Amino acid sequence: MRPETVRVIPSAIVIERREPGALSIWSIVIALGGLTLSIIVTVRQWLTSRVNLVFKVQANAISVTETGSIMPHVVFNATNRGARTTTLTGTIYFRRFSSRSKALAEKSIDGKTLYVTSRRVHQGFPFELATGKNWVALMEQEGQFDEIMRSPVVYAYLAHSDSDKPAKTRVKINPRASGA
Repeated sequence: MRPETVRVIPSAIVIERREPGALSIWSIVIALGGLTLSIIVTVRQWLTSRVNLVFKVQANAISVTETGSIMPHVVFNATNRGARTTTLTGTIYFRRFSSRSKALAEKSIDGKTLYVTSRRVHQGFPFELATGKNWVALMEQEGQFDEIMRSPVVYAYLAHSDSDKPAKTRVKINPRASGA
């Protein structure tokens, strides 16, 4: 037996018949709106729950030793702006490119990569980087590093435990100070 709705209109009586499983258009619209909202909230939570590692490198940073001599250093700075803790694994490397577009295509000048060993960096590895915290390290700039800094575009990479892809940044190269 089908459910029936009786509407009274002044001049006539109208009987509407509805199928038991039939949905109105408004219930479909409300259901789709709720589904869309839940997808947006889930994607937003997924994007904010990951590690957002901001990595900066500055070359030719000057430090003065106790004897008064000037030494160039490379300064590494990593900030975790995400919602999870990550571990910096200690793999830092540099690649040089002839232009920014070549860097985006990962086509280096000579295919060489300069790896930095953890003993050269004045901050131990592995390093646990909590949410909202900074990691700053110094490395003496010498030899092969001076050679790579003469390239037009140099990128630095820092490996961490949260992703297979390392954090990547363009190296800011300060003008060389006299005596350094």
